Parts: sequence; structure tokens; C-alpha cells
Amino acid sequence: MWQVLTGLSFELPPNEIPETVELTVNDVSGEMPTHARAVWPRSDKDKRDASAPTPVRIYPVHGCIVAANAAHLPALPSTPPTQPCTVGSKITVPVVPLVLPSPETFPLIRDYLYTKRTDRLISSLFPLPSQTQSVHSLASPSEQLPATSSALSRALATTFTIQGLFERARSVHGLWGNIVALGIADDELWRVLETAWDVIVNAIAISTGQPQTPITSPAPSRRSSAASTTSTMST
Repeated sequence: MWQVLTGLSFELPPNEIPETVELTVNDVSGEMPTHARAVWPRSDKDKRDASAPTPVRIYPVHGCIVAANAAHLPALPSTPPTQPCTVGSKITVPVVPLVLPSPETFPLIRDYLYTKRTDRLISSLFPLPSQTQSVHSLASPSEQLPATSSALSRALATTFTIQGLFERARSVHGLWGNIVALGIADDELWRVLETAWDVIVNAIAISTGQPQTPITSPAPSRRSSAASTTSTMST
């Protein structure tokens, strides 16, 4: 399924969310997607200029993957498109809105839900130059993450400016917000997320000369968050 998704191409009119999208298929080896999610940020009327266009990103998905992992999203009726036989064929799928705290980190979640690759998730959250990629090779499986978190923190502290580290922290926190909003209860994903927060907090502490700064959680625990979160994301 993931290979099919990565081979899709499409064009959308600017500043417009269509009811359907036509996808060009460049891999016919698996099942075709059933929907495309139109993802945009939660509005903040007090801070956002009402005249400014809302950035929207479109991501094709398979309904079965979403239904199996995102407990807070309602089930969507799906009629799978006709399976194409040739590369370059076109299929049309419905576009379904999805409002999230951090639209920019939704691709990381989609990637993980399809591939279950914790190493890819860590590499996306903490992109490091090639000479430090050995740190990532130690980050999978996730059981090894605690043993290598200090090394990863040091690598981040020496690679990024303090502003860059805060951007990485925002990405981790945004990923957490999306996972809570979607209702994803994947234990492996949560372990990686918690370790990623520890890593970036330590990296900031090292960069600012305070390596003994205590680590704090980015947000309430998974259980408390899931219990208090209601879905306002899909229509």
C-alpha cells in the first residue's frame, strides 16, 4: 500500500479544496487509496488574519489504515476505485477534511502508520548530516533508544543552533498533538515520541550549557489526554 501511495501524483487548484481529486497511478502493485485527506490547522480567530488563505495539504490514504489506527476519526463509507492495470492510469477519490494541531507533522504519522519504521520517524524528527547518521542506526528497534538518547542529544546540540533545536522541539510537540487528536494508541509510537522529547530537551540543555536540566513531559500522559480529547477534526 505504501509503495502505491509514494508513486501517486496529482495537481490541485490553488487555495481551493475540491470534493474529489484525480490521482495519476505510477505503481499498480497494490491496493489503491480510498480517500484523500485535506489537512489544515485548527483556526485561531484571535491570532489569524481572516483574509489570509488557510494552508491546506492533500494526502491520499487507505480507509482501512486510518480506521485501524485513528480511534477518534469516524468510519468513512468507502467504495474502492477500480484497480488500474497500467502505469499512468488515473483514479478519482473523494477528499475528506481533517483539522489537526500540526498539519506539517501529519506526513510523519502517515509514514509510520504504513511502514511502522521507528528509525524513519526518528530520522525525520531529527535530520542530521551523513557523518552522524550512525546515531540513527542505533535508534531501531526502539528498545535501544534509551541507551543512545544521550549520544543523539549531543549530536543535535552540536549540529543545530538553539533556534533550530526549538524548531525540532515544536515538531515533536506537534506530533504529540496530532497523535492525541487522532486517538492513536500504538505503544511503539508512544515510546518513540516520549524518547524523542527527552532527546530534544537534553539537546537544548546541552546547547545552553545546562546539561543537568530536568526533563519534563511535553504534555499530559497518553491516558489522560485520550480521555479528555474529543474529535473536532472531520466532517
